[in-house]
Amino acid sequence: MQNVKLGLKIQNFQKNSLILGFTLVELLIAISIVAILVLMVLLTLNYKSQIQKARDTKRKNDLS
Repeated sequence: MQNVKLGLKIQNFQKNSLILGFTLVELLIAISIVAILVLMVLLTLNYKSQIQKARDTKRKNDLS
């Protein structure tokens, strides 16, 4: 009788843990999607070229 109860408890625990948690694959997919989005934003902004354009514009204005 106790083995049956213990088996039911283990099964219930396994079902609850599967529902409540994330798998490693899901976490890796989410992290990779976020990394790709961040990379796209950084490439779009491209800080170095923006700084160079601002400096060039300032230099042109200083010459005038």
